[in-house]
Amino acid sequence: MEWRDVEGGPVSKAPLVFVPVSLARKSVGQRHTLAPFDDDVIANPCLAELLRQRFRVELPPLEDGEGYDLLAWFEQVRAAVAALPGWRVLFEAHLGLFSFAKLLLWRDLDPKAWPADRALLAHPLVRVLSGVADAGFSPGPAFPEASAIEAIAPSEGQFLVVDADSSQHAAVLAVKAGTNAVIDGPPGTGKSQTITNVIAECLAAGKTVLFVAEKAAALDVVKRRLEAVGLGHHVLELHSRKASKRVVLEGLRKALENGAAAGAGAAGAVGSGAAPGDDPVEHGRARERLDAFRKAMHAPATALWCSPFDGIARVCALEGAPEAAFEVGTVETWRKDEVETALERVAALDRALARVGDPASHPWRGSRLGASGVEVRQRLLARHREQRDALAAHVATAAAVGEPLGVPASS
Repeated sequence: MEWRDVEGGPVSKAPLVFVPVSLARKSVGQRHTLAPFDDDVIANPCLAELLRQRFRVELPPLEDGEGYDLLAWFEQVRAAVAALPGWRVLFEAHLGLFSFAKLLLWRDLDPKAWPADRALLAHPLVRVLSGVADAGFSPGPAFPEASAIEAIAPSEGQFLVVDADSSQHAAVLAVKAGTNAVIDGPPGTGKSQTITNVIAECLAAGKTVLFVAEKAAALDVVKRRLEAVGLGHHVLELHSRKASKRVVLEGLRKALENGAAAGAGAAGAVGSGAAPGDDPVEHGRARERLDAFRKAMHAPATALWCSPFDGIARVCALEGAPEAAFEVGTVETWRKDEVETALERVAALDRALARVGDPASHPWRGSRLGASGVEVRQRLLARHREQRDALAAHVATAAAVGEPLGVPASS
């Protein structure tokens, strides 16, 4: 369609009808082949909306199915835009990538598209996000503490289909309780695992989940996880490059035909937080043992009030540090103040070594003096004077003996 926004304005072109095709080649050395794609031929929805909103012209409907006549439809379009200056149908074909995601979002924001009893602006979340929330809005139940999971989440009634730590389990429980939450974290922290468990919990409760993401990769990761645990038959791709209208309808047909079996499969797959065939009682006992181990690892031990977890963490942090071969007796009975005193002494020794250098080459090596008070210094000074006087007498004697012999005293 060649068109002008206003009479005498610049000429623009827009696709009039879209025919889905696939462009592919079997290898790098071969030419591309163009083939029809299994989807409907549709009129340009953006162009139709432009005609409706700005020019009050309805684009003729394009018959659905395989019996449509494009040439006849082009004549209908030509007649519909005949009164618009600068508008005419061109018989051209172009190959490209087109997306109407923004148009669909724009249509969703139209108040006329929503039922009167469920208006868009009446939804509490929409009101909060748009800044017109009621003063009494509540995000839902408080986010549970990860450390209290064992007390508030018994083994029965849990439907975790993939691994989850305490923080991930807390997020699942929050969503299950109806909390409106934002879960943030860098890549690799288990967000897709958490989403998978949330979906499994909602399926077990008979709920429907709409999962949307900005990038298709995020959708694919969760879909693969659900398929790996036997819940893939619950997944329906509504929007992707692979999901044509026929594929979506086929997925709905399979879900309707196998609804009862799918529901039973979901219950068997997720169980009560355990693998299929596990004894729930034994699962509860194993959980209690794990919880006891966790508490023991974090409980303060000995008089130092240092838990085994803290001790292991400190040792791991010093993995590359040099080791000194020595023993510390009765370390199990040390108190915190004793440790601080020992650390102060080690620090003082380190400062002293920094001043004197290597003890093996120090002039005072071998000395067994443990202190150097006033009395010791006085004795050292007296011995120093004695040695000095003895050395001077020795030099004088050597000079007196060597002079008659003609030998210098320095020799």
